[in-house]
Amino acid sequence: MIVAGRIKYTFLDKKNTNKTKEINFFVPIELEGGYGAPSPVTDHFNAKFETSKESYTVEVPVSNTLKPTESDRINIMIAADQTSVHDFSAKLYYNDTSYYETGPLQLNYFLPYSADELYKEALKNLKKKTLHK
Repeated sequence: MIVAGRIKYTFLDKKNTNKTKEINFFVPIELEGGYGAPSPVTDHFNAKFETSKESYTVEVPVSNTLKPTESDRINIMIAADQTSVHDFSAKLYYNDTSYYETGPLQLNYFLPYSADELYKEALKNLKKKTLHK
């Protein structure tokens, strides 16, 4: 199931001017039942999107060995320094140099000023955690 909608919010920019912004959102929701329980998350990874660059690559090195018919589930948390919109695609590379690529994706990232301290703490943790297993 997917929940979708539009969020409208007002904030003060760096010049202390009231600004209003609207963003569309959609969130996949997992309901109980269906086709069985999902695999547990085995690892977490972090990625940071840039707000002052265009056409760049963010690598999240993940290395897992799976036997045929095995599955694995990971989380990748994406952050940015400020509220921003990011158009991107994701690629999953296999050992034989083939890959799976998503279609175009868009992330409307919202970081309220009130979350500034939480964000700084998350950045400290991001720098501490190694992305390699």
